[in-house]
Amino acid sequence: FERQGKFDNAIESFEDAIRLAPDQSEYRSNLVRSQMAAGEFGDAEQTLTGGGDVDLDNIQQASMVAALRARQDDLEGALAIAEALKERHPGTSEPFAVEAELLAASKKYEKASDAYDKAITLSGPDRVLAFRAFMVRKNGGLSNPEFPLLDYLRKNPSDAEIRRNAAISFQSRGENEQAIEHFELALQASPNDPVVLSGLAKALVGAGDSERAVTLLERALKVSDDFPKRDEAAQLL
Repeated sequence: FERQGKFDNAIESFEDAIRLAPDQSEYRSNLVRSQMAAGEFGDAEQTLTGGGDVDLDNIQQASMVAALRARQDDLEGALAIAEALKERHPGTSEPFAVEAELLAASKKYEKASDAYDKAITLSGPDRVLAFRAFMVRKNGGLSNPEFPLLDYLRKNPSDAEIRRNAAISFQSRGENEQAIEHFELALQASPNDPVVLSGLAKALVGAGDSERAVTLLERALKVSDDFPKRDEAAQLL
């Protein structure tokens, strides 16, 4: 039922399952998921907390409750949970990441970026945090959105996907030299990535190096029949 989008039926069936096997925590999680998908956020929080087995000292469980409160337009209540987590788990990055996600969902991008910076400082190089911090800065139109990616790459220089995202971001702002530099590095780590090949080719066209661009575009189209902006690459060729 859930997979078909028939959430009322799914909720009823999960509730029956819980009544028959109340000790199965997986059923409660399934019910919460269906209730959230149906937009019944208040019911979802009641399901999550009403069983008496939610530990608000547990970062994962507390973050779920915070997310539900935020979806009910109670950002203040959600952030209060994140603040309590910071007090209970000093020196750990996760509560700051929870806070950052809540702020980003409410389009408070500068504060979200600050919270991610703190999380990254506490965690050290973290791929997921770096990418989420980048997306927050990008979506919020903040300056130097690539900073978290470049900071991560200093310790993980061979991560081609992260390098590629930095290059694409520079390219989107017309910073061609920076884009070429990072596309070249990404290509060293992932020589058959069609997105890197076509992105570098586009940047090289802008720099006047059409001859090499043609070679790269031909390689990109040869290695993959399906990649983002493949039609654009073919047209450029």
